[in-house]
Amino acid sequence: LDQAVEKAGIRKEDIVRIVTTGYGRAYIDSGDDSVTEITCHAKGAHYLKEYALRVSRGTRSKIIGPASPYVGKVKDVYRRVLYIKDESGNVLVGIKNKMEQYIEVNSGFAKMRIQFDFDPMNVF
Repeated sequence: LDQAVEKAGIRKEDIVRIVTTGYGRAYIDSGDDSVTEITCHAKGAHYLKEYALRVSRGTRSKIIGPASPYVGKVKDVYRRVLYIKDESGNVLVGIKNKMEQYIEVNSGFAKMRIQFDFDPMNVF
């Protein structure tokens, strides 16, 4: 913990809550809570959906998910899918840009990768 605090540039007093995750969570007893890695990823996808709903207000966009893709984990990386549909490619690009900015400024998404796949032939 001392190394993590130092690397993050914070003080121990700044820590409000410690949640352990992944395989190592069973070996750390100083955490306030313990959750599985897939639960963390699902919550991250949920927060992204909430943000996508917020930035798409005033459009005709439809947001579906988060959902599990056909292959849920690749090379020890969990995957979740949000489907965002709109007739306008410009609206989709605007939502994409705002989501990328949101991920960039929120440290909780530091290890999250986002991929956008536009299919203009099958919008609705």
